Amino acid sequence: NKFDEIFIDSEWQSFIKFNNLLPFLNLKDKVVGDIGCNNGYYLFKMLEMDVSKLVGFDPSIRTFLQFEFLNKFIKSNIKYELLGVEHLPFYEHKFDTLFCLGVIYHRSDPVKMLKDIKLSLNKNGEIFLDTMYLEMDGEFALVPKNSYSKMSNVYFIPTIKALQNWFEKAKFKDFEVLTTKTTYLNEQRKTEWIDGESLGDFLDPNDSSKTIEGYPAPKRVYVRAIV
Repeated sequence: NKFDEIFIDSEWQSFIKFNNLLPFLNLKDKVVGDIGCNNGYYLFKMLEMDVSKLVGFDPSIRTFLQFEFLNKFIKSNIKYELLGVEHLPFYEHKFDTLFCLGVIYHRSDPVKMLKDIKLSLNKNGEIFLDTMYLEMDGEFALVPKNSYSKMSNVYFIPTIKALQNWFEKAKFKDFEVLTTKTTYLNEQRKTEWIDGESLGDFLDPNDSSKTIEGYPAPKRVYVRAIV
């Protein structure tokens, strides 16, 4: 990512995820929200898409300050709320489209999360969601004991069928799998801009198909569902 003359070689190459979703997006004149928006990268990308309103939700002060710094130069009308998904049903208005990218496996009650999202959408509103998933048949989810890819805050990693069941329990309709992707080292990797470790440190050094804990390595599924 280039900011003026400074090249910011971030750990995540977020344009890869955005490009995965881009063919499925029609946001013209819609009220759009991004749950777990981090520094607002996807919201900034959506400025070019003739949306009616853009709101980001993330309770992290650190990412909020990153957004504020960037927005001092971009001067967008994006609204950033220091709120989590559990606050959305009480928000001042509803949304036509919500994004929830890389969040659901950090929630201890994924069905409750989807119910909160449903309450936050207008009639015929849509949710775009991505999650790590298990590439297996069946209706079940992995519950990592201590950590998954060295993340201690991962609760459930579902099969696609289990994910669909979660959506159906939350009373969504038209569940659609958009695409599935393996997370490769070109998308997430350590750079001089980050402290600590990255994907290469989270995988088994002798078998990249497994995490360091011995679980299946991260794969992501992108889905869309409608209220």
